[in-house]
Amino acid sequence: MKANFEKRFDNSYSYFREIQILTYLNQRGASVPMLMEGFSKKKMITMEFVGENLYGQRNILSFQTKLVVSLDLIQAVYSIYDLGIFHYDIALRNLTFKENKTGKGSRLYVIDFSVSTSSIFKLQKPLWILPRLEKQHRVFVDAIRADWNNFFHFYDQKCPRNLNETTEVSRQNYENYWVENLHVERLKSPLSVIFHNVSFALEELFSSNTIEIKKNNLGKSIYELRNVYDDAIIKRKIEKIKKHIQEISENLNGSVPTPVPSISTDNGSVEKSINVRKYTALKKNEHVVHMIILATMFYFVDRGYSYNQISINDLDYNIGLFAVLTWIMYLILIAARKGFELKVLNVILCAQLGYFFFRIFLETDKLIFPLISLLIAFIITIRSFLIKPY
Repeated sequence: MKANFEKRFDNSYSYFREIQILTYLNQRGASVPMLMEGFSKKKMITMEFVGENLYGQRNILSFQTKLVVSLDLIQAVYSIYDLGIFHYDIALRNLTFKENKTGKGSRLYVIDFSVSTSSIFKLQKPLWILPRLEKQHRVFVDAIRADWNNFFHFYDQKCPRNLNETTEVSRQNYENYWVENLHVERLKSPLSVIFHNVSFALEELFSSNTIEIKKNNLGKSIYELRNVYDDAIIKRKIEKIKKHIQEISENLNGSVPTPVPSISTDNGSVEKSINVRKYTALKKNEHVVHMIILATMFYFVDRGYSYNQISINDLDYNIGLFAVLTWIMYLILIAARKGFELKVLNVILCAQLGYFFFRIFLETDKLIFPLISLLIAFIITIRSFLIKPY
């Protein structure tokens, strides 16, 4: 049994960065190897041996063990993210699995932090990785490509058109290149990018268990971790897949009792659950709800003008014509689910309604109806900017 593991680096920058990150994570009990010693002249560190990587074990482990490993993987990666270290190269080769000597219990470890960022340990060079869209999140690919474009332009070199192919980079140029504010450090949804990679790692881990995956519909939960652009959404999906894996594991162990009706001591629990689902559905379709309310209010504007026999002046005509064009754009963007543009059009439509209701007030001296309508338009304007993309 190996007592420790040695890792060598090509340059001092990578060597010191790995030491910084490992020391920080060791102090906080993260699932990473314990750093034993560093040799700056040799650019080498000695770490605790934490088992063979999961890629080499993927066809040996049982399905039940893989379920346990999956939960450990998700928890370990999320815990490291929660400590402010964003590991952007989660793959089976960078995960190890080690059983205790007693045979009871095991632990998964995350290794190799050469492709990671942190607000604590700022990057000064582009990450040493090429953008590959087939396995990486598009946001990450775009950021890496932008950083390497700047690198080549700095040395007045022509940037390769296709960075997916092997690209020769002068090691001397790389070591002499010092920058700040790299694009890869400014990702708006780092957790989504990280778990995009986790999805591929889980898919590869279960690649020899196609029958079990299909039977338990686990493939869908794994795939749902990909191509997410909002960390609030990915957090919900992480909880969902954790629960799914736990349910599969319990069913395999036979520890799940036969379902029987139960009486809840909380009389409002069922009602609360229903209300939560209704609220989620409302949030998802709130732009459509806004559209219906706004359309109704425009109808009442038309009836208000007609009932009170208000004459249409040139300004009314021009604003009305602009309102028609705004509605056409609004309906197109509703279909395309464009969040920010819809918010802007919401404001424009509410402003147009405000003008028309103000005109009705001036012509009729009826305050209550225009005031209530203006209040509704104001609420819609505020609510539209609180809607998060789904």
